[in-house]
Amino acid sequence: MKEHLRQILNSRQRKLLAVDGHKPAAVLVPLYGEEGHYNLVFTRRTETVEHHKGQISFPGGGRDRDDPNLEATAIRETHEEIGVRGEDIEILGPLDDIRTVSSRYHITPFVATIRYPYSFTMGPQETAEVLCIPLSALAAPGCYRKDLLTQGGQTINTFFYEHQGHKIWGATAFILKQFLELALESSTP
Repeated sequence: MKEHLRQILNSRQRKLLAVDGHKPAAVLVPLYGEEGHYNLVFTRRTETVEHHKGQISFPGGGRDRDDPNLEATAIRETHEEIGVRGEDIEILGPLDDIRTVSSRYHITPFVATIRYPYSFTMGPQETAEVLCIPLSALAAPGCYRKDLLTQGGQTINTFFYEHQGHKIWGATAFILKQFLELALESSTP
């Protein structure tokens, strides 16, 4: 799956968006596990972070002045949030850019594999929990739903994934949806 996914990510026409006043950011979409039994690694953000308190997300954040590119941003942020060292990350390729509405980020997601097994170390200011969710569970019927969601006093029509009481929605759900579509395609070469 890994090599076929790499080929798909790097041979397709990726959707690029103009920054348009949004802050450049990057996330890592980390695949973790043994061949045929992959998990995606997510974080549950603390209640003390500036944006997206308590939400499930991929590790990542805003680009720092010292980051040479957005891939470096995703790797640095992953190390800060869950302790994965850069040398243990193998970038497979990028997904489409997306923007967040409330926090005004312009996000470039990078799919990667990380060494298995791994001893994650949470960055206590940003990460409340590390979640390793099997791809099979995320692709299972009933995990993905469209519904109304109330957040910050507003009700919005959105879609989300739900696994063992954890709701994945917003930008993370959009990234996850695109990843799963490509991963499912890659599992049947």
